Amino acid sequence: MAEQHKLIYPIKHFRDFLENEIRLDGRTFDKYRPIGVNIASCQHSLGSSATKIGNSNILCGIRAELSKPRASKPLAGYIVPNVDMSFTAFSKASSSCNNQNVSEILECFIYRILYESHCLKLEDLCIHPGKLVWCLYIDIIGLEVDGGVFDASVLACASALSTLNLPIVTYDEKSGKIEIGDEMKKLHLNIFPVVSTYSIFDNVVLVDPTYREESISSTVFHLGVHEDTIGLFHKSGGVPISVKEIQQSVKNAVHREKEITSLLNSLKTNQ
Repeated sequence: MAEQHKLIYPIKHFRDFLENEIRLDGRTFDKYRPIGVNIASCQHSLGSSATKIGNSNILCGIRAELSKPRASKPLAGYIVPNVDMSFTAFSKASSSCNNQNVSEILECFIYRILYESHCLKLEDLCIHPGKLVWCLYIDIIGLEVDGGVFDASVLACASALSTLNLPIVTYDEKSGKIEIGDEMKKLHLNIFPVVSTYSIFDNVVLVDPTYREESISSTVFHLGVHEDTIGLFHKSGGVPISVKEIQQSVKNAVHREKEITSLLNSLKTNQ
């Protein structure tokens, strides 16, 4: 009977739980789901990571190719995110969910995060000014998605970049000869970009919502912070958010960013 009530009246069922200050999975409103990160998980990539937030599983592998730089930026390399959200990944989504749209939105979102956060200097990808640079293809694959796809994808990308080693390349400008050495050089990251997702239902802010919570909430938004500074606020549609709700979310996001940065630093130390 309880299962039928949940299917027929999903919003009322959810509201009944929130009135008792608990969520469907037993978490409190400000409780995050467990995180799992496995770096350097793919031997065939120059940098890789597998991340898990709750039931969301994301893989990230990084490929590198030599390329000519843009004429407008002769000292900078490229980053090209490629996101693949398969049908299996969104098996819990409604039939209205367009996987292609999700992939395109995520690709733009991740590029914006990496570029605007100055996570890495594109100038570090330059081999010879105006002649030769590295192009990094960041391949992200969703194995299963149950909310927090932005958080998990950015985490997978950042942790994969933290393991990236590029071969040392020399370029002879006179002959145009390219030599790829056996020695590898680690790519330096300035920061670890961290994104946290929140949803609002009946004026209650829920941190790290599941897919079901996202789908019935009036608003879903994403925050990116670094050292108490807001670097990103992303909200697509929904109802307006009060100043109090934003302040509460920023406080949670700052704490979350410190936890994840500490986790990634410990993983790099033990690598």
